[in-house]
Amino acid sequence: MNHYLRNLYLVKSDPDLMQCCIQILDQHCKTLTEYNSCANQTHYLKPRMTQPKVLWISESPPNSDFITHIQPKHYRQILGKEFSLIIYDVAEGIRANPWYAVLGTLQLGGIMLLLSPTTDLASLPSALPMSYSESSFFVGSSASSVGSGVSYFNQLFADLFEELFPNHIVANAQQLRIYLDSWLEIQAQRLGKNLPLLVNQQLDMAIKEQATLGKLLVNDLLSKHEAKSQTNIHVLQADRGRGKSDLLGQLPSLLLQVNENECIFTQIIYVTQSNEATHTIRNGLYRFQDLLKGHLKGHLKGLENRTENIGPNQLRFCSPDDPILFALQNKNDNRHTLLLVDEAASLPVYWLQQAMSHYSSIVFATTTHGYENNGMGFSLSFLPSLDHYTTHRLTHPIRFIAPCPLENFAETLLSPQKATNALPTEKNGQRRDGLHFLNHKQLMTTPSLRSAVMACLMEAHYQTAPDDLQRLLDAPDMECGIYMFNGMLIGCVWIVQEGNIDDQDLQQNIAQGSRRVNGHLSVQQLAYTYGNTALLKHNIWRINRIAVLPEYQDRGFGTKILSALAEQAKFAQIDMITSAFGASKRLLHFWQHNNYEIVKLGQKINSVTGLVNAIVLLPVSDKFDLQQIHDWHSIAQQWHCPIAIQSKQHVPIKAQTATDHANQMLTEFLAGTRSFDYAEMYIYWYIRNVTSISSINGVTKPSVNLPELLYDRYIAGHSLNTVMASHDLVNKKAVITKIKSLLNAML
Repeated sequence: MNHYLRNLYLVKSDPDLMQCCIQILDQHCKTLTEYNSCANQTHYLKPRMTQPKVLWISESPPNSDFITHIQPKHYRQILGKEFSLIIYDVAEGIRANPWYAVLGTLQLGGIMLLLSPTTDLASLPSALPMSYSESSFFVGSSASSVGSGVSYFNQLFADLFEELFPNHIVANAQQLRIYLDSWLEIQAQRLGKNLPLLVNQQLDMAIKEQATLGKLLVNDLLSKHEAKSQTNIHVLQADRGRGKSDLLGQLPSLLLQVNENECIFTQIIYVTQSNEATHTIRNGLYRFQDLLKGHLKGHLKGLENRTENIGPNQLRFCSPDDPILFALQNKNDNRHTLLLVDEAASLPVYWLQQAMSHYSSIVFATTTHGYENNGMGFSLSFLPSLDHYTTHRLTHPIRFIAPCPLENFAETLLSPQKATNALPTEKNGQRRDGLHFLNHKQLMTTPSLRSAVMACLMEAHYQTAPDDLQRLLDAPDMECGIYMFNGMLIGCVWIVQEGNIDDQDLQQNIAQGSRRVNGHLSVQQLAYTYGNTALLKHNIWRINRIAVLPEYQDRGFGTKILSALAEQAKFAQIDMITSAFGASKRLLHFWQHNNYEIVKLGQKINSVTGLVNAIVLLPVSDKFDLQQIHDWHSIAQQWHCPIAIQSKQHVPIKAQTATDHANQMLTEFLAGTRSFDYAEMYIYWYIRNVTSISSINGVTKPSVNLPELLYDRYIAGHSLNTVMASHDLVNKKAVITKIKSLLNAML
C-alpha cells in the first residue's frame, strides 16, 4: 500500500539534474500518452487525454511539451484540476498558499518534487514580499532575527519534512530515475485500472460513499422541490480529493434515474471558475454512459462545448461572471433550474448571496479552507445568513488513498480548521489575563501556541489563509498579540507596522498616486485619497485582524483587546492606530463605540464582503492634526450620497487652504497623476464652490452657466451610465476625457 501513497521529494536543482529530469519526464509522458490513447479508443464518450497531467510551478517555464506550467502567484488557476506529478521550484522560497492549494490536486501514487538549490530548506529565503521600510522600527522584539534573513516558516517546513519524509532527498540522476520510473509504473497501473486489491478496496469505499450520498442528495432535491420548499439549498462539503466535483457531474444522470418520466429541472447550470475545471465534472457526467446513450442529442463534445442536451434536460457550463446567470429577475423565473456551484468557497460572499436571490434550487460544492481571502467567508459569513440548508459530507478520499503523508504534512504545518477544539496553550495559567505580544520565535518553537493562534483566527475571521501563518512567522513588520482569560487564549490581534516613511520625494509620489510601495496599505490609501503627505511619516499600527472566539463574542472582549492595545501603543510611541474592513453596520458600530473615527468609506463594492471598504483611525499621540482629513472625508461622503448632494445642510469649506488643496488635486487629475475615482470629490467640491446653488420650486439651479455634463454629474448626481447615455459618450474613458476638457476651460 505504501507504494501507492502520494509522496514528497527534495531534488537538488543543479542544471544537469534538471535537464535529466525533463528528459526522463518527456520519455515517460510520451509513454503514458500513447498508452492512454490506446486505452481510450473503446470509450467514445470519454474525452481522450492528450497528455499526462504534470504541473511545473516556477517563475520561468521548462522546455517541455508535456508539462503544464504556472507561476506560483497563479495557483488559483489550477483549482479543481488533477495532476499525477507536481514540480515546485522553491529557489526563491516556499509560499504557503500555492503549496497548500496544489497538494489537493495530486492523484493516487502521485509525487511532488521540490526543486531547491540547497538541501537545507531552512536556509532558503522567505517567499513573502516584504513591506517597504526605511528603518528597523518594527512592532516587536523579534524583528532583528527575522530581518537578518532567518525564515522561521522555512525552518518549520524543513523540520517537518525531515520528520515525515526522511531520506527523501534526491542528489543524483540515478536516484531521480528510480523515483520517476516508479511513478511511471504506478500511473500506468492507474490508467489501466490494474491496481492492487487493497488499493481498489479503499477506493471502492469512497465510490460507495459517493453513490449513497448522491442518491440521498437527489431524493432531497426532488422532495423539497415537489413540496415547493423555498429552501432547497444544499451544501456538499469535503476536504480535497473526496470527489465532490465528480459527484456534481453525476447529478443529471442520477436525476434521470430517479425521475425519468417527469422532468422537474429542465435546465441544469454548472458554475466553474475556468473552462478546464469542468473536466472533473464531465468525468462524473460520463460515468453513466449506458444511461446517457438514449438521451444524448448528438455526440458529447470536449471541454470547449458549454452546453449539452441530455433528454429533456439542458446542461450549461458558466463562469461566475457570465451575465446569463442573473439575467432573469427572480426565483420564480428559475423555478425549473438547478444551479450547481463548484468550489463555492472560492467565490465572494456577495456573489453567493446574489445566487440565492435568483435561484431556489442550489447545490454548493466546496472545501472551506485553503482559499485566500474568501474561503472562511463561506462558513463564517454566508452559511450563517441562510435560514435553512442541508449539509452533505464526503469523508473518504477518491483521488488518492489514506492515511496520506502529504495531507498529514499540510495539516501539521498549517493547522487547518478541523484541528481546532479547546484552545489552552501549554500551562498558560502562567500568563495573567490580558494582552500579550508574541515574537516570531515563540510561534515557531511552541506548537501548541501556534496551533491555538491559527485556530482562533480561523474560528473567528473569514479571511484566514495558509499564507497567514507564514506572515506571522516571517514578516518583520507584523506581530501577533494574544488575549488571555482564565488561562485560556480567547482572542488575537494581528498588528502591521505602517508609516515612518521620511523620504519626502517618496511621500509626494505616494500622495499623488505615482508610486506605491509594498505594505503600508491603510496609510498609503489615506495619503492618496486626501493628497496628504504628513500621514506617511508617522508611526502607525494597522490592525490587520482582531478575532475573538465565537463563544466569547458579544461579551466585551473585543473592546478590552482594543483598550489594551491602545495602552501598548502609547508605550511604544505610536502616533495612531488604523484598521480597514468591510463596512457592515455591526462593524462600524463596534469601531465607533471604541472611539475609532471613520476616515474613509469607499464607493465600490468589495467582491469578497459585498460591502464598501472602510478605514478607521484612533489618534494615540497629538503629533498629527486630523482636521483636514475630517473635512474632506465629510465632503467625500456628501459626494458619494445622492441624498446628501441635494441636502440644504451642506456647507462647503471656504478656507483658503482648502481651495489650494482642492486646486492641487484637480491639477494632478488633469495632469494624469490622479485617477478619476480619487479626484471626483474634489471636482464636486470645486463645482459646488465656483457656483452658488439655489433651489426654486424644488429645482436646483447654479448661478453661472455650468456645462450640462458637469451639472448632470455633480449637481444632479446622475450615475456614470446615465451621463454616458444622455451625452452620447461610449464609455467611462470618454466621460473622463470630456470632464477634463470642460475643467481645463473653467480653470
